[in-house]
Amino acid sequence: MEQQQSLNLLPNYYKKVGVGIFLFTLFIALPSAWFLKQSEPQLLSAYKTLLPTLFMDLLIAGLGLYAFSKDKVEDELITLLRLESMAYAFLWVVFYVVLSPLIQYFITDQMIEVKAQAMVLSMLGLYLAAFLYKKKKMS
Repeated sequence: MEQQQSLNLLPNYYKKVGVGIFLFTLFIALPSAWFLKQSEPQLLSAYKTLLPTLFMDLLIAGLGLYAFSKDKVEDELITLLRLESMAYAFLWVVFYVVLSPLIQYFITDQMIEVKAQAMVLSMLGLYLAAFLYKKKKMS
């Protein structure tokens, strides 16, 4: 008898935690930092590199928790949709990493490096968009 492999995903309640982290960062932390920067620029000058990195990491953590949490009903079709969506997201990141510096070079004559945070954020965003679209289309 063949044993079926399943994806090791987080429990379903991590979706709420992920959405909470994402929304907190998007609607509370980022505007608060912007407001502080406008009112007290010298206060945030020491954290000029720390805050953007921290906020991007929080956005990635929130999307990651949501993306890798089980649905209430986790069957073979949902697993297939997850894997197809991840394949689309991976292909997108490959094209992004290859084409983005080239396009920038042709526009400005300078090569840019693709930042890992931007790459991961775009991959998670595309994965979730494709997965949720396919899941909605299925039902």
